[in-house]
Amino acid sequence: MPANDAGNHRVGARLQKALPGVLLALLLLLAFHGVLLGRRFYLRDISQNHAPLRACITERLSAGSLPLWDPYHGGGTPLLANPNALVLHPITALFFILPFHAAFTASIVLQFVLLAAGGYLLARALGLGREAAALAAAVMALSGPAASLASLQN
Repeated sequence: MPANDAGNHRVGARLQKALPGVLLALLLLLAFHGVLLGRRFYLRDISQNHAPLRACITERLSAGSLPLWDPYHGGGTPLLANPNALVLHPITALFFILPFHAAFTASIVLQFVLLAAGGYLLARALGLGREAAALAAAVMALSGPAASLASLQN
């Protein structure tokens, strides 16, 4: 086989290996195209509870204050101890790197990307081929149960 044909064969093999992952990424982009184009999430608690709470936490952390108390709910409630507040969750770092709405969107979409990646790796570890693993990951990440958990940030 000439050297040029061997190079083309390797590129074709790489593309074939990457195709399931590319299709999975396209499915995720399609599923979240609205928010990725600037629309805001409006799904149950996401817009009504989590966004305002996240804004309050981000504001306090940016000011150098540890948000211990939430004076806006029920006459005041613990904030740092509230698992729904995600004060010390690693995803909070996004809010220091990105503008608020981009970070908020990324904090939600990233959960689905990680779920898809984990589903893919699990399926591969169980012995499924690339195509089947990509399908399993898509079903897992874009399923009804996963979508319903999007409004439960913790």
